[in-house]
Amino acid sequence: MLRQKNILISILLVCWLPMLGLGQSAHTELRTGDAAYDLGEFEMAEEKYRSAAVLDPSAQAKFNLGNSLFNQERYEEAAQEFQQAMN
Repeated sequence: MLRQKNILISILLVCWLPMLGLGQSAHTELRTGDAAYDLGEFEMAEEKYRSAAVLDPSAQAKFNLGNSLFNQERYEEAAQEFQQAMN
């Protein structure tokens, strides 16, 4: 009985841990992008926001990506990201 319980717990950990790591990575990428944006490093911010959007395609990642593109005067690309953020 105890062995079956340990096997079940192991299976659950193997299934859930990768998903928890993805969320943390996206959050970390967003925060790193925010720091770069605040320093005026819009290309680095773009890279981090793109990475966050791949890990977790949230409206926040898309909106922040649009802002970094806008500040690089890449207006058409920025508009596309803003549109995706609204959807």
